[in-house]
Amino acid sequence: MPNDRAPYSRVYHAIVDDPKFAAVYDDDRRLATWLRLLIVAEQAHPASAYIPTGTNRAAVTSLVDAGLIDLGSGSRFRIHGLDAERERRSEPGRIGAVARWSDSERNANAMRTHTSRIASPKHAAMPDETSIDETSRDEQDARTEHGPDPWDDPEGEAVAWLAKHGCALLPSSGYYRHLVVMVEHHGVNAVVGMFDRLATAGTHEGDVKGYIFGARDALDAKTRPKLGDLAKEERTEEIDRSNRRSLERTQAYLAELRGETA
Repeated sequence: MPNDRAPYSRVYHAIVDDPKFAAVYDDDRRLATWLRLLIVAEQAHPASAYIPTGTNRAAVTSLVDAGLIDLGSGSRFRIHGLDAERERRSEPGRIGAVARWSDSERNANAMRTHTSRIASPKHAAMPDETSIDETSRDEQDARTEHGPDPWDDPEGEAVAWLAKHGCALLPSSGYYRHLVVMVEHHGVNAVVGMFDRLATAGTHEGDVKGYIFGARDALDAKTRPKLGDLAKEERTEEIDRSNRRSLERTQAYLAELRGETA
């Protein structure tokens, strides 16, 4: 069984009564095509995705007409509304990361203040431990009231993996921020999997820069359109335009001949 953080595509029950799905939900081919394209688009996000070979073109046309997908140049497409959905999903993770970063800074400041008080005789008085305990309990109660949030630490598995390989990350570090963004874009499973591949390829223990930027570059390259494919599409489009111009000239010539004959 996949774990709770495995990549997934979310389908809401509301599509049953959504007017956009009126001609899609009860049609097995169209619904299956939309679901397949949704999975492909999620995997390619934030880049646009390519329509898989063999996809039923009539079903794709129906999805375009219904406003469920937007076609791009070549064979690329985007699921309508996916960017907003991914942004909504990732927002709690960003808020959690900022909160943990702020907590780390507060803890560091508190430690520095505590150290300075010990070093300075005029600050020898310590804060009331009872008030500290009550504040801690209040904060804990506030967290418990809302229950655990599964999105508050999406990068946790990647941080743990790095720690086991000698790369301890502080939430206030630039490497940590790069990791958070990478997990938001590609998912923690893809990131940890790429760390494993980098380790197998010879990345040294403790090389946090090698792991963070190596994984980022490799994962971004997977979702970046290949230059060769783009050039091929441009050549194909240019050939199509040339053929259309030739056909238009031929049609104009034939029309002129018909006019002379008449």
